[in-house]
Amino acid sequence: MNMSCLRRKLPALLLTALLSGIGFQITSHADEIADLNAKARAAYARNDYPTAIACFDRLLQLGDHNAYLGRGMAHLHKGEFDLALADLNEAVRLYPSADTYEARGYAWSQKGDGAHAINDFSEAIKRNPRAGAAYEARAEELIIFKQTEAAMADLHNAVLLLTGTTNSDHILCKAFLMLGLEYENQGSFVPALANYSKCLALDPQLYLAHLNRGRIYYAQGQFANAIADYQAAVRLNPADAGGYNRLGWLLAVCSDPKVRDGRQALANAHKACELTGWKEPVCLKTYAAAAAETGNFPEAVKWQTQAITLGLKGKSLTDAQARLELYRHNQPYHDPVPAK
Repeated sequence: MNMSCLRRKLPALLLTALLSGIGFQITSHADEIADLNAKARAAYARNDYPTAIACFDRLLQLGDHNAYLGRGMAHLHKGEFDLALADLNEAVRLYPSADTYEARGYAWSQKGDGAHAINDFSEAIKRNPRAGAAYEARAEELIIFKQTEAAMADLHNAVLLLTGTTNSDHILCKAFLMLGLEYENQGSFVPALANYSKCLALDPQLYLAHLNRGRIYYAQGQFANAIADYQAAVRLNPADAGGYNRLGWLLAVCSDPKVRDGRQALANAHKACELTGWKEPVCLKTYAAAAAETGNFPEAVKWQTQAITLGLKGKSLTDAQARLELYRHNQPYHDPVPAK
């Protein structure tokens, strides 16, 4: 699973902190400064970052150096990474706190510089060992660098520190989701399932958690639960092929004949193929399996052959070729019964 899609929403905890000031007290122009900060808060609340930046520009003109942090984060929300880093470098220089280092870490992360991001998140944690969001953010980078053991430790720290705190549900969701994925990658399905469920308890609308938990349920033979999660994924993100494809595969090849439904499998597989332009081998394999389940073996052979032609490799290729032979002999493919 690509985690980058989870890295776009910056922690509300940090956004709240940056608007409350980081250490510089201004005595002159106090009324105007208070009014500008209120306008900046309102702009953030409605995602109006240009207005927030304009407020911070004026605050800096008035000598309120707190605004470097706020303006840097506003630029970061707009995807203006170099402008964000310029402001956040100044914020770190003027007030080297856990908040400023953490903010700059997000800028490095969003720019794709994981090494600098890890350094800044580590410095934030050093300055504030209870900075739960920084642990979670550092874990994301460590996963990219395949430092799994260190990432797992950071995720557990994030969960420990953030559970029960305010404005932390989004970060906790990400931590539980990543823990689930890492446990799943290790083949530890029980803790993986538990973490996906904890994630969904915080946010029942999280598409990726439903998709991943459904995969675990399916592997465990809990087919009704898997179907429910895949149906939720389809409902929550109807523009993505993943939910349709997995639901179609389950309905086509499930080891339990009472669960299989070739017609519904074909409808879901067709939608997945449409969404991927009939060029995604995984979806084409599902369509072929569904066609075979309905008894349309010529279609199964056609699309399984097309899936193979598009460049499957390794075990995926071997499995696809074996299923193609089944279809050529007018036999559908069904999964083996899950081990107890």
